[in-house]
Amino acid sequence: TLLNGIDAIFRPGRITAVMGASGAGKTTLLNLLAGVAQSQSRGTISGDLKVNGQTTSEHGVKMKNISGYVHQDDVLFDTMTVREALE
Repeated sequence: TLLNGIDAIFRPGRITAVMGASGAGKTTLLNLLAGVAQSQSRGTISGDLKVNGQTTSEHGVKMKNISGYVHQDDVLFDTMTVREALE
């Protein structure tokens, strides 16, 4: 079990830091939230991801359409704006 009993709230207009020791599951959590872990998973993924109190499958929201996620190994240029990096 990598993650168990995780509850989190991400408030609009705020920056949220995900911190923890190496191997604590930070990248796994972010991959799950971004929807990229499902295709790479070798185990079982269960639980609900809710947006504004509704499970994402209930109203068809795709996380990649409402959020931005840059993988930790992506190369970002000094000349890029934050928007360009996330796009």
